[in-house]
Amino acid sequence: MSFSNVVLFSNYITNCVINDKNISFQMVDGIDMSSIIANNICEVPLFQFILGIFKSTIINDDHYDNLFIYVINYLNYLKTKGVYLNLLTSHRLIYILIMLANKI
Repeated sequence: MSFSNVVLFSNYITNCVINDKNISFQMVDGIDMSSIIANNICEVPLFQFILGIFKSTIINDDHYDNLFIYVINYLNYLKTKGVYLNLLTSHRLIYILIMLANKI
């Protein structure tokens, strides 16, 4: 498994972030989503954040491809529910989705 797939995945996720909209969501299907909204924009760029996760030993190299597919599917599902990545939610959502996909 080459690390270039992780770079491509990071670029895809970075391009999914909506920078120009201030998305305010509180409830999605009866669940309060306000806890994933950060108060400040994270200082670490999302690209570096994702690379840092995959450089750690938390995730086995053999599972990268499956993990990418699950995270992208989760992101598409969240978009259908009105939850989008923006500058205040991107780091938390991506971290949650990667950890959730790693469980499968």
